[in-house]
Amino acid sequence: MCEILVDKGFKFNVGIINIFLLIASTGGVWVFDYSKPLNLSCIYVVFMSLAILQKRDISVKSFYAIISLSLVSAVLIAHYLVLSASSSIEPSNYVNLCIRLMYVVLLYIYLDTAQIDLIKCFKWVLTAIFVHSIINFVFLQFVIPHELLRPYGKADTPTQTFLYVFYFWQTIRVMNFPFIRSQGIFWEPGVLQVFLNLLLYIELNMFTNNRLKIVLIVIAILLTFSTAGYSIAAYLLIVYGLKHGHIKLKLKSLVVTVPAVATGVFFLYTNLIDKLSFDNSISLAYRLFDLEKSLDIIKNHTFIGLGFSTEVFPAYQFDSKLLSLSGQYIQSTFTSDAGNTNSILMLYVSFGCVMATIYLITLYNQSIFNKMPVVFFISLIIICFSEPLVTNNMFLFLFISGCVRFLGSTNRRIYNLR
Repeated sequence: MCEILVDKGFKFNVGIINIFLLIASTGGVWVFDYSKPLNLSCIYVVFMSLAILQKRDISVKSFYAIISLSLVSAVLIAHYLVLSASSSIEPSNYVNLCIRLMYVVLLYIYLDTAQIDLIKCFKWVLTAIFVHSIINFVFLQFVIPHELLRPYGKADTPTQTFLYVFYFWQTIRVMNFPFIRSQGIFWEPGVLQVFLNLLLYIELNMFTNNRLKIVLIVIAILLTFSTAGYSIAAYLLIVYGLKHGHIKLKLKSLVVTVPAVATGVFFLYTNLIDKLSFDNSISLAYRLFDLEKSLDIIKNHTFIGLGFSTEVFPAYQFDSKLLSLSGQYIQSTFTSDAGNTNSILMLYVSFGCVMATIYLITLYNQSIFNKMPVVFFISLIIICFSEPLVTNNMFLFLFISGCVRFLGSTNRRIYNLR
């Protein structure tokens, strides 16, 4: 009976549930209001998944994952103790980070022990997210009256929902016609494009191409109206085109490709015009201010940073050249306590140059998406420049896989030297 319960299909289905929870806990619309219950649910599900397998032995890779968790947790504790001696940093963020590291290590052990086709698992989950994003856009744009939408979560969050199935946050005007920005199940459109681009990467590089599906994925990315999303999609498509330059443009392909490219160019142009408009120029000024502030912190706290805390960045005071050069209206807008959305810079602000650089190198070394790893890593960097995701669960999962790969290669080198 036990063998029937844990057959290959059952393990794959459990893997799909775990991968969905990994993605949902990275950027789902539920993260802000229900982060603790969501993370506890993720840990509970992965514990139950491991219990169902009923295997007492673990592989070498799983052992390396446990070692990685121990080493990284020790480094985080040491980092906190050093900084807490001279500043009042709350330990809660470090504790939360260690718990999430424990979760992704348990998930890694389950997926490794169950020997699941991980890429296929990701493809299933991401395809479901992609289909939902299209349905979400069509229904909220053309079918459901916005009067029926209700606020989701806390009163100060802008997201609205219809029956907790469809979610809506922001509109953009295209030729004076309002379009909603597609966000799917995520807290904002910029997070949806991350996973749509991941699906695009998988379809282009790891499976036999379904060109219609690729075109539809690109359209779904266009509907997010995310500049970063457009940049990543264009980069992936250009690299793919250069790699497969022998592709013949048949008439059937041109019928699909030319309208898609024309639509993409139009949406990109519209999005850039919107970004450069007066209202959104304030957003650009914020990003420049965040860049200036981050570089000043990195210059003055090069080695260990200010600490892993949401309070350290807004609390930091410095003489801004941008503010001194800007007008009174621009200056008056810089009163928010919001953090830095550029998570690469925040990584260096929080942990200093040494730890942050090691983290990024290990992220590059990840072993999950191993086709064209340089292309994948550049895509991750573009994502992290625009979204605060670099220490969220999905990225921690990739980081742990990089740690396992590094420990495995190091052990082989030591063995060969004997």
